[in-house]
Amino acid sequence: QMSKFIHLLGFKNNVFSYVTNAKFLVLTSKYEGFSMVILEALFAGTPVVSFDCETGPGELVQNEHNGLLVKNQDFKALQDAIERMVDDSQLYYLCKENAKTSVSSFSNEKISKKWLDLVKNNTN
Repeated sequence: QMSKFIHLLGFKNNVFSYVTNAKFLVLTSKYEGFSMVILEALFAGTPVVSFDCETGPGELVQNEHNGLLVKNQDFKALQDAIERMVDDSQLYYLCKENAKTSVSSFSNEKISKKWLDLVKNNTN
């Protein structure tokens, strides 16, 4: 019944323009490692609504700070979280405002420095 509102695009080589223009990202993975799609969305300033898999989303999404986490595979809770992100503009703008800064520790500069420090410390 949602086909009027949702259109699945299929595979795209470059999704950056979609992610930056999205109101928020919804991740429905049952299992997830370190999620690059969540990291990319947050870097783009796009809040996230995600299942709280055993690993992955909870490492990046801070509930009610840069997105919403719901119990893994609880589709009713996911629906409620999506509706909340749409209806609660104060929550949405708080999460949007915090999205980029919440993942600043993963910036290229900071990660590069950590790798260089690791290499320097292990070559002595």
